[in-house]
Amino acid sequence: YFIIASIPFLLPFLSAIFSDNFLESKKAIIRATPILFFSAFSIYRNNWFKDKIIYTFQFLILGCLLSAFFCWGSIIFDLVSNNIPLTNFLSKQYSHHKLSSIVGVHTPYLAVFTNSSLIFMMFAYDKINRGLTKKFYHLIFLILVLFLFHLMARNAIFSFLFSSTVYLIWKKKWMSLTLCSIALTSIFLLILTTNNNLLRDRFIASVNIFEKETTFSKKDKRFERWSNSINVFKKAPIFGVGS
Repeated sequence: YFIIASIPFLLPFLSAIFSDNFLESKKAIIRATPILFFSAFSIYRNNWFKDKIIYTFQFLILGCLLSAFFCWGSIIFDLVSNNIPLTNFLSKQYSHHKLSSIVGVHTPYLAVFTNSSLIFMMFAYDKINRGLTKKFYHLIFLILVLFLFHLMARNAIFSFLFSSTVYLIWKKKWMSLTLCSIALTSIFLLILTTNNNLLRDRFIASVNIFEKETTFSKKDKRFERWSNSINVFKKAPIFGVGS
């Protein structure tokens, strides 16, 4: 178990032998070192970790909730201070990276934290709703959903929608599933047929599968990075290149 849990550390450590850039390899090893100690401690004190999982997610939910309030509060303060209409609250200038930069966290990371909190709130409702009324619990859930969509991190949003669908099917909440499907389909058709709107640019036009110029006047280079990653894997399939 220890070896499997330590793979994120062992890979950069062993690949440093084949690296042409020792300094970069050293940085990778230093960044991965906490994983080694965490793996050892989690296996040695397994029962301790099991008892703390619920508390960990409760603090994660609280942290995401505070982040939402802090980000939104900062945006509202900025709008009011500069006499900008509050209708710009959901505009491109105050969404995505601009929103997450307020708390100094990269957008995908903050979206992953928020998404994880939401998924945990769905599937572990009976374990973490103690001391909270049902309405207050649902209010927290709604706030985090709005914050996730305001961050406009596509992968996290699609992951949340998929998890929500699985949850509704698992719980056999067919009416809720039908209503959510109708609402999402309506929103999708609305943004698809409306020109020059932020949602269309972010979720449809900017998903550049065929490497064409987008509304942001740039190419999506993820396929290029994927191709380069394959070439690196062919060059060093087991330990990597070390940096």
